Amino acid sequence: MTFDVTLTRALGATPARVWEALTTSELADWFWPKQFETVVAVDPITGGGFSISSEPMGMAVDARILSAVPGRELVLDWGWRGEDARTTVTLTLEPSAAGTALTLAHAGNADQETADDHRAGWESCLDRLPAHLERVER
Repeated sequence: MTFDVTLTRALGATPARVWEALTTSELADWFWPKQFETVVAVDPITGGGFSISSEPMGMAVDARILSAVPGRELVLDWGWRGEDARTTVTLTLEPSAAGTALTLAHAGNADQETADDHRAGWESCLDRLPAHLERVER
């Protein structure tokens, strides 16, 4: 049995704009709090790499992109650096009246505690995204 997390957000930007915020170096500007000094490396193609790290916090995620459909869907084989556990993160973008409906599914968590930790982390990250999209228009 695995434990899954699903979150949704209504974002006031186009799917193409949200995709850019998720798959470029711009991700470092909003994913974690500023004091984390976030560094990202993303090759947004199927089979590409996806890493997010914070030296001050001593943490990093290393992922492989399982599927990348620009402006629509990003599927990641997700894991914390130094840990064996792997999960799957799927970000789906759909056009909506507001701009974009984003759905995040984090599947394969080993237990409820891990799922709850991921839920809290994702909520924190996604709560920063709307303000970033408003602040950095393209």
